[in-house]
Amino acid sequence: MLEIAATIVILLVDVPVNFWLWLLIVVPPALVFAAAPKHSASLRFARLVLAIGAGYVFVVLGAETRHSLDVKALEECQEQYPFGSIRSPEPCDPLMEEVVSDAYRSGAVFFGYVHAAVYVGFWEMVWRFWHRKTIGALGGNYRGGWFSAMMICFFLFVVAFFAFVILYNVFWR
Repeated sequence: MLEIAATIVILLVDVPVNFWLWLLIVVPPALVFAAAPKHSASLRFARLVLAIGAGYVFVVLGAETRHSLDVKALEECQEQYPFGSIRSPEPCDPLMEEVVSDAYRSGAVFFGYVHAAVYVGFWEMVWRFWHRKTIGALGGNYRGGWFSAMMICFFLFVVAFFAFVILYNVFWR
């Protein structure tokens, strides 16, 4: 079963369209909204962990697909300039730099969880707003909201940080 899943993922990475972004847009919010406030705290915790994990996987697979598309584009560009031809392959240099740099791949692997956590934090804030009446009605019986609150605080911290950076660069630079 695991071999079949690995084969499918390998085949999907070579598709000429990067559809992992669309899965990143759809799957984590669906996982966040999969549980209602009346469900157990462990189920609500698990949905957030699964949403972050799925987001991380889709970020990494999206970066890998982008890399494979860049490699294919470089190969197609270099085919236009056969070895020993008079024309130089200088138009392929930007593609070569993209393929060689690999910065987005390493960034996705090492920091993809931050992107996923911020995205899930946003949807958790929307989930909390959507269910605010139910959560209020549960009152003291609503337990296990610490991870939810942590995700929302992380999202707000990142948004405030980037707002500060943008304002600093616009007005004080």
